[in-house]
Amino acid sequence: MKFKKTVAGVAGLLAIGSVLFGGRELQSAEAKPTVIGVIAIDSHQDLMAQADWLGGSIGMPALSEMADAALAMATGGAGVGMLDKDRPLGVILTLVDDKPAIHGFIPTADTQAVKAMLESHTVQVGAFLSLETVDGWVVITPKGQKVPPPDPLETLRGITSRYSIGMQVFPSRMPKV
Repeated sequence: MKFKKTVAGVAGLLAIGSVLFGGRELQSAEAKPTVIGVIAIDSHQDLMAQADWLGGSIGMPALSEMADAALAMATGGAGVGMLDKDRPLGVILTLVDDKPAIHGFIPTADTQAVKAMLESHTVQVGAFLSLETVDGWVVITPKGQKVPPPDPLETLRGITSRYSIGMQVFPSRMPKV
């Protein structure tokens, strides 16, 4: 359930971004994107370690196991086997030629299986979103966005090294109006 909600949240955020930014077609594949915003969530492994700590503190030592069991039920038994448990997930908003581009990143151990599962669960937003696999990530973008995704690992870990869930915005990098 948690995985579906997380995926639905990332997909929803990207769908909203697609509508807000008009699904603009960006043509500058060579231009280096400027990061102007990031939302990052810790890796599964780190979240489960935190659940173990919390569970021990509140008298529920099997809290992480309960979370994993709920995730397995939500994914039809697949659980987190399809995910890379060591990398964070998140959304990165960039500017290319002063136009916004948004990318959602889900770290995977089996990119094709995660992509197939997401495609089966995102029918309602499929008109707005595209899914592709890049270097062990499933990348979710608004349809028509032609900007290649930035490498997410360093950017996402810059936040998750300090916070379990975090957001960072860089207004000084936004174009002057």
